[in-house]
Amino acid sequence: MFNSIIRNNNIFAIAEEVFYLFRSGMRLKTPLDWGAHKECWDRLNDALETDNPEWGLLAAWGILENQAELIFSDKLRPMWGGRTDSILKQTISHIDMNPAQAKKLRSTTKKRNAVAHGSPTNVDWSDVDIVLSAAYRLHKS
Repeated sequence: MFNSIIRNNNIFAIAEEVFYLFRSGMRLKTPLDWGAHKECWDRLNDALETDNPEWGLLAAWGILENQAELIFSDKLRPMWGGRTDSILKQTISHIDMNPAQAKKLRSTTKKRNAVAHGSPTNVDWSDVDIVLSAAYRLHKS
């Protein structure tokens, strides 16, 4: 098995994936610390250190919103005029997100709003990861 991995140069891909999983405490699959989002990355790292997915979700949403602003600034609605919906619509379309992922992202956005407004909700690290994954795919596009 290892010979075929080495022969196909997949060992580097596996090592990279293991590194990201280790760095996030085995909670996130998406790479970290890319783009110009230092404040949000600092907050996300704090959330990882304290095992606080609610705080992580707010930080991840900040990264997605910043990334969407970079790519779609002229297509996004104003802050109080449906901005979240326009971020979702543009992102899902631009990165060609599959229906299951799009549904998860929409559901997670509702959780993000609940956390931001102090309403009860159940957030886990997969919610943080779907938002980061969408932002990362925007970043790579």
